[in-house]
Amino acid sequence: MRRSERENLEAQLATYLEIASVSVDEETLDYVKGRVAELEQRLRELESKAVNGARMPHYLAHIISRDGSQIGSVNIVDCADDQAAIEVAKLLVADHDVEVWQEGRKLIRLEHKPG
Repeated sequence: MRRSERENLEAQLATYLEIASVSVDEETLDYVKGRVAELEQRLRELESKAVNGARMPHYLAHIISRDGSQIGSVNIVDCADDQAAIEVAKLLVADHDVEVWQEGRKLIRLEHKPG
């Protein structure tokens, strides 16, 4: 089955965020941050397309590093309401906490639980 462009971008983003979580090399980290920014922009462009003739609410999942700083953001698209966005964001909680926002309104912080 062929993946959608959005799925490909999200998979790439997940890979770069994983690299950022283990990388201590400053040059690699700078490269990863640049790629994350590019991928986020492409996801925003995809998200800006109308869904069924109407725009869906805009949600963001902010990936939070272990030291509490934001290391990236992921657009959460195709979610009709807050609960749907939170369910999607739960898929992003791997090695980092994730905060879900909707236009300046923080919905929740999903905490990573070390296994």
